[in-house]
Amino acid sequence: MKKLKTAVFLTGSGGTISQEVAIIDQLIKQGKLKFDENDTFLAGFGSGALTLVAINACFRKDNPCSWDDFYKDFLNSISDDEIFIKVHPTQWLTHPQRKDINLFLKIAGFNSISDLPFNSAILTSSFNEKKTLWLKSTSKKCKELDISDILMASSAIPVLFPPQQLNCLNYTSPTSFSGAYSEGAMFGIFHKIKKQLKKIVDENGPFEEIIIISPKRDYNNSPIKNHDLSALSYSEKVEFNNYMDQISLFGFLSFLSKIQKLNSKKKIARSIKVSYPEINNEFELLDFSNQLIKHDVVEKWLEKNPEKLTINLETRIKELVNIPSIDEMTQRLEKIHSRYSKELV
Repeated sequence: MKKLKTAVFLTGSGGTISQEVAIIDQLIKQGKLKFDENDTFLAGFGSGALTLVAINACFRKDNPCSWDDFYKDFLNSISDDEIFIKVHPTQWLTHPQRKDINLFLKIAGFNSISDLPFNSAILTSSFNEKKTLWLKSTSKKCKELDISDILMASSAIPVLFPPQQLNCLNYTSPTSFSGAYSEGAMFGIFHKIKKQLKKIVDENGPFEEIIIISPKRDYNNSPIKNHDLSALSYSEKVEFNNYMDQISLFGFLSFLSKIQKLNSKKKIARSIKVSYPEINNEFELLDFSNQLIKHDVVEKWLEKNPEKLTINLETRIKELVNIPSIDEMTQRLEKIHSRYSKELV
């Protein structure tokens, strides 16, 4: 196993992708982040999983793609029409997204998750087993999984986007990944992080630094203004609202609290920093258009507030908490998850 020094956690979902890219640009510009496939661990889900793959393509040692000319041009081409087609009030097709992802992967030269040169983990949620899977580029079990399937699964917004199957490139090989898979944060942001980080640290030792990158979030599950979701059934509303709670600022703070407790004795990382933009603009989860405009909004805010680019985890939690205690937030999310699980039985 490579000696890992830095871990980067990408927590974006839906149309928030360019906010994370703007943060990465500033981290690189200010010398706070250097991607090196020999010592950098990457983890992501949702739209963050696509950025994870782009980092693999653009910062690899051999034949790298251009971050600006390849990935940002790709972001500029994204629109709602390039992601989904509304064939039903609440169940949409994502064939356009698959087409764009396949073109993106063809240029990058990646077919399976094991092709990624960085030590990487992409999260997706098993609807059948009701658990979160960390699909790792270094895992023998995952090595033949189609990276296109993984990206589609990790970004499949519950209810609205169809769940996906995970297939091996060698179709004659048996796969243990049967069933339907959806967005990686369906059961919480980096669910099961304690178990996963413990495995890495047991082999690698503590990270020197963990950087958590997040788009702007709302305290509660934000209303979807541009789409009429009134046709959702009761069970669909429970499922969708559970997911929205998990990726809200409420859910993000719960995740930060967990990793803070996990690292209370500095056994996971010597330093944990959070990059979170406090912009006033409201960007909807299901708005995939105008990515470079969203990128510029975050970039300009960070240029005016360079001291906010990376903030120590403990400090960041205190700054963001303007609602009940972390313990109360965790309890609320646990109740939501319990209620949701019962509804699915």
